[in-house]
Amino acid sequence: GYSALMNETIDILANAKAEFEFDFANNSLGEGFQFSAPYYYGDEQVHEDLSIHTLATREHDAVFSSFVSLVVLATIQAEQEGIYRVNSKSMPLISAYGSDLSWALRDAIGYSGNYDQILTGLQPSGQTTVTDRGRNQLNFGSGPLVRAVPGL
Repeated sequence: GYSALMNETIDILANAKAEFEFDFANNSLGEGFQFSAPYYYGDEQVHEDLSIHTLATREHDAVFSSFVSLVVLATIQAEQEGIYRVNSKSMPLISAYGSDLSWALRDAIGYSGNYDQILTGLQPSGQTTVTDRGRNQLNFGSGPLVRAVPGL
């Protein structure tokens, strides 16, 4: 996966585990990678390393990397705001990447849905809801979480 990303066969590597080894250009591949905001945390026990699933992009393309991270965060924001595929036009327009891409978050939610819809779509067949999210539960009603988003 990382080799295909490095040689530009792909632009985004899905399900990339955020690992320090690939965060800087001094790894065995010779190129660093950016990791999006996490979209899924593993269910490891406290004494084990936590797996953090992200989308990986090439480090030298900071604008694209920040856009990918924003799309991940938009799915979470859409769930918090009660925005689904069917009402994706309720997503705000954005101007951070120019007027040509102001609609991008609406289209992302219109195509894939909000965070809950994405997780539900990944469940084994026959299971229609996500019953136990563990670390992936959204923070409804208990106050905001503060997180700096690099690149935005």
